[in-house]
Amino acid sequence: MSTAPTTEPSLSQRSVAAVWHPCTQMQRAATVPPLAIVRGSGPWLYDEGGQRYFDTSSSWWVNLFGHADARINAALHDQLATLPHVMLAGCTHAPAVELAERLSALTGGVLGHCFFASDGASAVEIALKMSFHHWRNRGLGDKREFVCLRQGYHGETLGALAVTDVQIFRDAYDPLLMRSHQVMSPDARQVQGPVLNGLREAVTAALAARKTLLETAALDAKLANEKLDMTLPVADAPRGSIHPISQVMDELAEIFADLGFAVAGGPEIEDDWHNFTALNIPPEHPARAMHDTFYFPDQAGSEKRMLLRTHTSPVQIRTMMTQEPPIRIIAPGRVYRSDSDATHTPMFHQVEGLVIDRDITMGHLRWTLETMVKAFFEVDDVTLQFRPSFFPFTEPSVEIDVGCSWSGGTLSIGGSESWLEILGGGMVHPRVIANCGLDPEVWQGFAFGVGIDRLAMLKYGMNDLRAFFDADLRWLNHYGFRALDVPTLSGGVGA
Repeated sequence: MSTAPTTEPSLSQRSVAAVWHPCTQMQRAATVPPLAIVRGSGPWLYDEGGQRYFDTSSSWWVNLFGHADARINAALHDQLATLPHVMLAGCTHAPAVELAERLSALTGGVLGHCFFASDGASAVEIALKMSFHHWRNRGLGDKREFVCLRQGYHGETLGALAVTDVQIFRDAYDPLLMRSHQVMSPDARQVQGPVLNGLREAVTAALAARKTLLETAALDAKLANEKLDMTLPVADAPRGSIHPISQVMDELAEIFADLGFAVAGGPEIEDDWHNFTALNIPPEHPARAMHDTFYFPDQAGSEKRMLLRTHTSPVQIRTMMTQEPPIRIIAPGRVYRSDSDATHTPMFHQVEGLVIDRDITMGHLRWTLETMVKAFFEVDDVTLQFRPSFFPFTEPSVEIDVGCSWSGGTLSIGGSESWLEILGGGMVHPRVIANCGLDPEVWQGFAFGVGIDRLAMLKYGMNDLRAFFDADLRWLNHYGFRALDVPTLSGGVGA
């Protein structure tokens, strides 16, 4: 009795039955079984029947040198005879150290430590992890998104697949993968860029054409419906009005500019040194009390108390500390004091004047103020009366009255029938000059101050200071202020 010979399965058939082929996903294994290779030599591969094939892709890691390279095989044989393998887990060995040193040298020492991976996918995993750790160590742990090339392949671990753009893998493993951003490669951008730019330009041109069409249609419809009767009177245009405070400030600036004075300004939030101490005002002076001055809460570590300035005198101090004499300035602006009635408001306006020069006397002060009063009130018959007074920052100090007359309850500036106090002044105290770094033996000067709001009330016949801040246009129109009033000495500062 004879026995039929048994046909052994081929190497290719055994592979189909036992080995999973990840690169093809076994999609064609039934019709195109894998090529069974038994040996390789240089760039050639040989199958079971001795058929020879030129290798272009089967062994990515040996393509540079070919199969069974004698030099590589000899090196591997020597290494296997010495030390086949040891993990870098508390141990090390010469081949790993020498390779790391050579790689570092090739980078000019920029590369620090080498991290060895078993394959490309593992290397990608390591790179992703090291990137995350880098940013987390810098306090940016939320940087955990990656960018990969469109249609790029980096391996089949979950991390590598997350930055791989191969549709078959994404369809299969999408629920397991972290999100990444796919971008075109430089070569793809060169091809697709002109196409996309062309589409963009076409869309832009279409939108512009459509916009022009719609605008033209809208204009035609508007022109068809609009009618204008040229015989009708012109509608009244809205008219504004200049505020009396602004008017008086402009008038004073015009007057003093003609006398050679410059206009100076400074901060409205001041420290107590510039507002009080530098002006020779002692700590116990009533003006420094809480009930008269608006102070800010004390700041920790600050030696100076901050406040809303109570006069524009700090501008004088800052000017003397920053400018070399001679000095001729006026300092108009807002000031703040805790007071409110028909003739006082918590915020009001003041103008102060300062002259620092050699051989300055009270005569210069009188002439300056007489000239100012004559020009401001537009009268020639002006008489000033100086009454002795006391201010910490001037010595001697005077209260200054202007001659006036009363007729039928109306006040008129001029003459000497009666007297009205309008301002205060005097010679700058030597201590104030010294506090600003100037020599009082060389430099003297005078200073004066007057309330701008009071001047406006006197000139324009206003009897209640509070109305200045009501923003009532009827009140402005009543007194006849116009938006384009520009004071001039030739045309009259009150024109």
